[in-house]
Amino acid sequence: MFDLKLFLGFTPDAAFENELKKCNTHLVALMIDKEDYLQKIEHKSQTYLGKHISEKPTVAQLEDLEIHLLSLLQKLTPNYNFSQNPPQVITLNAE
Repeated sequence: MFDLKLFLGFTPDAAFENELKKCNTHLVALMIDKEDYLQKIEHKSQTYLGKHISEKPTVAQLEDLEIHLLSLLQKLTPNYNFSQNPPQVITLNAE
């Protein structure tokens, strides 16, 4: 049987990284790699910032999670245009 987990993740690009460099380093340390905020994962040689998705989420829960994720990312990089690089759902093997 499959043992999979879902992750809603954003792929940081060069423009995001440039905006992140302008952010307060303490805020970055507080919000990245923290369970309540943003987790950083590597999947298929790609880095993602995002949140793990609960088992059997509803569409409303996915929509709320996307809003929450974008809110956290915008706190870090308010001038970044997320419509050009939206979050995506990633399927992970549970380990």
